[in-house]
Amino acid sequence: PATGVVIKFLEHFAAITRAMDDQGLWDDADGLYYDRLLTPDGTAVPLKYRSMVGVIPMLTAAVIDEGWITESLTVGKQFAGLLRRQGVTDLDQLGDQVPVRGAPGDRHLLLSVTGLDRLEKIFAKLFDTGEFLSPYGLRALSAYHRDHPYQLQVEGLTATVDYEPAESTTGMFGGNSNWRGPLWFPLNYLVISVLRRYYHFFGDEVTIEYPTGSGHRVP
Repeated sequence: PATGVVIKFLEHFAAITRAMDDQGLWDDADGLYYDRLLTPDGTAVPLKYRSMVGVIPMLTAAVIDEGWITESLTVGKQFAGLLRRQGVTDLDQLGDQVPVRGAPGDRHLLLSVTGLDRLEKIFAKLFDTGEFLSPYGLRALSAYHRDHPYQLQVEGLTATVDYEPAESTTGMFGGNSNWRGPLWFPLNYLVISVLRRYYHFFGDEVTIEYPTGSGHRVP
């Protein structure tokens, strides 16, 4: 039944959100998510290179209506726990802690892994012409690494990620530079799609600076 499917995916959403928070993937100073490399001795090493990998979590945004929220709270599993961790124990508290729109009986909740505070920091990187924003779209790897290649040293091995916007400088992956700078159309499309979703929910109430540092704000 439809109800079971919705509850199932809300549970998955809650589990993924909690796992990402528990693993410490978010870097508040840099305003990006970073992968972590787990070494054989159990040490977790953050991979602090600025790529679309750190932006992808913000693509998770969906709007659910009041009926599904009520059902989830009634079931009382992981999604209910996610709301409780945000200070929500009943529907009347929704607007205090999480984005909600509509009158009682027809309220809608915005679900996002990132939350508005993190979203603003991600946008600051994403729409910075010295980082991801190019004249042609969003880069897969920040242009910051053009002059600052990222180098990882772990267990005697050294790996480098540098900015290669066209053909790769090595024969790896068939000479395709992959995540090292080119524009990936699917990700640009997904970013546009989620921006439309946020706008449909917030309207002109929430604005962002575009480009970063310009002082120009748009809904």
